[in-house]
Amino acid sequence: MNKIPKLIGITGGIGTGKSTVCRIFALLGVPIYDSDTRARWLMNHLPALRQAICEHFGPLAYQADGTLDRVYMARQVFKTPKK
Repeated sequence: MNKIPKLIGITGGIGTGKSTVCRIFALLGVPIYDSDTRARWLMNHLPALRQAICEHFGPLAYQADGTLDRVYMARQVFKTPKK
């Protein structure tokens, strides 16, 4: 029998329990790929992506410590839906 692993995507709005479901899967030994965590890492570590974000949203997109200012970015994006 050919055992092809199943890929399951967990989606939903804020506060719908995605993280809880993923923690349960992890406790059961299911490998988890957390795209939110990876996206944050990429935005904080890839120079070309950082540059593009700053060009589009301005220099305040990053805090003094070099990490993405998520509060600033949320204000920019939700205030201007086109962004």
